[in-house]
Formats: sequence, structure tokens, C-alpha cells
Amino acid sequence: MALYGTFRTLMLMLGSKIGKGTEPRMKLH
Repeated sequence: MALYGTFRTLMLMLGSKIGKGTEPRMKLH
């Protein structure tokens, strides 16, 4: 599941750039 780990890392990076708009969705998942 290396691809999943990489995808998750990218999502976290994007979430940090976007800010609070993505954090609630990240917490739900």
C-alpha cells in the first residue's frame, strides 16, 4: 500500500496549504 501512503501524504500537504477548509474533512475520514 505504498501508493496509498504517498497519496495520503499529498493530501496532508494540500490540506496544510488550503487551511481550515480541508481539516474538518480530514478529521471525518
